[in-house]
Amino acid sequence: MTPSDRQRRTRRALVDGARALTAEHGLAGFTVEQLCELAGVSRRTFFNYFPTKESAVLGVDPDWDEAFLERFRSIPAHDRLGPLDDLASLTVDAFAEMGTTRDEARTMVAAVRREPRILAAFIEQDRTQEQRLTDAIVDRDGVDPLAARMTAVLLGAIVRTTAQQVFEGDGDLAEFADVLRAHLDAARSAMHDSPATPITRTKDA
Repeated sequence: MTPSDRQRRTRRALVDGARALTAEHGLAGFTVEQLCELAGVSRRTFFNYFPTKESAVLGVDPDWDEAFLERFRSIPAHDRLGPLDDLASLTVDAFAEMGTTRDEARTMVAAVRREPRILAAFIEQDRTQEQRLTDAIVDRDGVDPLAARMTAVLLGAIVRTTAQQVFEGDGDLAEFADVLRAHLDAARSAMHDSPATPITRTKDA
């Protein structure tokens, strides 16, 4: 096992443990030491990965996020399908690499329900990622910033609805690519069903 593999396993153990303990006890209901015991690591190791219990529940990995964006930027020009399709394909690969199970996804949902402030943190995290995606699209494709932002927003919506269907329903990770592609096609169809029309304010009767 390589050092990077060990780091990924350690991070995964801490995230999974933090979410499980939060779902059962709430953030205030367990200590960092208890989380470390569950994950089989030292307190020092925990703080090498996360500054707080809340950050462990969120599970953000800045290096992984940057690697995702670098993959997007580095797609050769002749292989690019467009920002949305390229990002969708990379997202499928990312979920396959993470190997998230239905039980893990449900534990995360349970943690959010137990601690509503975690939801606020996830929303803020999504906003940050959305902005980083927007910037990457503008830099790579030279498109209008608003178009880039809408691409990032649409991708986020498609990924969320896909994850909900796969992990909260009867699907499994093996179906993630097919479900995401179906949602992407449906979104594309919805956008092209009718010509664009100006939005006007309805006059008072």
